[in-house]
Amino acid sequence: MSACGSGKSSKGGGSKSRSKGGKGDALHKKVSLQTSKEHLTTLRQALRDELGHDRDVVSGFGAFTKYDRNDVALDIHFRTGSTITDDELEWAYELVSSNLGPLGHKWKPQALMDDLCDPSSRYALVTERTSSAPAAEKKPASKSKGKKKAPAPPLGKPVAFAHFRFTVQGETREAMEGEPVLMLRDLHVEADYQRRGLGRHLCQLLELSARKNSMRAMMLLVPSGSAGVPGRSFVDQKLKGFTCVDDEWAPVDVNLSAYGKSLVAQVPAKKPETVPAASPDSILAGPERVEKENVEPEASVAKLETAFESATIAPAAEKEPEPAAPALFAGFAPVAAADATKAPLSFASFGTAAAEEVRRRGG
Repeated sequence: MSACGSGKSSKGGGSKSRSKGGKGDALHKKVSLQTSKEHLTTLRQALRDELGHDRDVVSGFGAFTKYDRNDVALDIHFRTGSTITDDELEWAYELVSSNLGPLGHKWKPQALMDDLCDPSSRYALVTERTSSAPAAEKKPASKSKGKKKAPAPPLGKPVAFAHFRFTVQGETREAMEGEPVLMLRDLHVEADYQRRGLGRHLCQLLELSARKNSMRAMMLLVPSGSAGVPGRSFVDQKLKGFTCVDDEWAPVDVNLSAYGKSLVAQVPAKKPETVPAASPDSILAGPERVEKENVEPEASVAKLETAFESATIAPAAEKEPEPAAPALFAGFAPVAAADATKAPLSFASFGTAAAEEVRRRGG
């Protein structure tokens, strides 16, 4: 898997030398001009620490910087385009050539070297683990000031490297736009260490670094065509979550394809709750009334039938006779009904006194 200077010219011919300064500063200026303030802050924090030095984004993962499996013992170190040594740089160039040359991959030598030693470049460099040297006899500390520190112990033989950058998605098409990403530009392993899970381990380590530094995605640049068959097979079979993003972020170099994986947690959309219909009275009465109104008719009928079948109908009780009237009213004889056959009453029935009274009142 490689993106360095591919497709720009034939490999043969031309000299290469390590450039100083590179294009990293110009790249960062473009980013600062065309990227939102939030994204720019995220990229700066990934690139520099509080003192303004290059941030080591690899060593802080402890056990992940050791690879002890499949009969190998390896260490993983952090490098930048400015701190990688000339010997390490020359070795990386030769490894790219030996891996991609037989596949017909083409690149311009100086363009490849410029890309490898660009100040914005970051590396996870894998070396063989060396046995610790015996501790030297301690000497009294010198009181003289300005004395240089003892050089670090030599590292083992390099066997693999991952070349990556903290940038934005649009770098693939030379447009400084999009969200902050960790972009893996090269991943190469020596032939004797291939098919041991080392490449996948490096990708997992870089994904952890991308997440820790608040990158929104991780991207890979893979050669297209026949030269990219091994790289695409590796992405499809060994890595999880990566898909081709050429539709949106196709590289300007037609010999490359871009793959991406989002690192932003996807929140599943909540389904809208279905609220049962209710009458105006039930809305005013509260939720209990609504639940009662929305009981399914069939369930209500079934409950009534069950209650009806289980109920026992008692026989009607005989009506008791009414008690006799108390003795207090026994002395009064019942009033006989008027005889309808008798003649109607007249003034004559009441005598003359009644007639005279009527005349007196009328007169």
